[in-house]
Amino acid sequence: MAGNKVNTNDATSVQAVTEVAFRSRIHGPCTLTYNSSAIRMDCTSRGVVFLIKAPDWRMYYFKPSSKVYFDCPGKDFIPDDVKTFHSMRPGSPGALKPISYRKTILMGRPCTFCVMENPQKVIGAKLPRWQKLLIKSGELWIDEVPGIPIDAFHTIQRSLGLPYTKGLPLKMNTVNNDGFNVSEPELKLYSINYKKVPRDFFTLPKGFSRAKNATAVGENQDPEIYEIMR
Repeated sequence: MAGNKVNTNDATSVQAVTEVAFRSRIHGPCTLTYNSSAIRMDCTSRGVVFLIKAPDWRMYYFKPSSKVYFDCPGKDFIPDDVKTFHSMRPGSPGALKPISYRKTILMGRPCTFCVMENPQKVIGAKLPRWQKLLIKSGELWIDEVPGIPIDAFHTIQRSLGLPYTKGLPLKMNTVNNDGFNVSEPELKLYSINYKKVPRDFFTLPKGFSRAKNATAVGENQDPEIYEIMR
């Protein structure tokens, strides 16, 4: 999967390394499309797009229906709904840390499997319900794409409400302190494909107005947050 290059022989299209379709607990159905110089995540049900690309790996967060965008250095980008997600949902995986990596195959594609644990151990035979819901460990499949800096990986992970690792997230399952697999995966993977996209696919569309902050781009999105905090 990693290491595919941009096709410079076609004047109208560029070879995207991978198109990944998954369901995120925060954003619902998403499509993650990337190569070694750009990453784009389309959140189809929420109508927003996250775009980060070389050479400066700046984040362009935009909403096609209202033609507004917000941009900032990728390392500084935190959408408001993710802040809400982490602060109010007991089962957020954000506290997990990677403890091991190994190469594997996912849907026929080479990737890296990461085992994650929460460094804050919860001890006790009878835990209150809120502590039982806290995430104890996780399994995360990632793509370590050469050429993409680790800060860019972290920007996408942060936008999905996921813990930091050294690659783009593809799939994630978690286990809570009660010892049960969380019923809805953090990332439920549907497909991984190669495809060609228009050359301007990794470009902010023309005619968009810059918003004062990320909240102004994703306004009216927050009601969905409360459903995923169950």
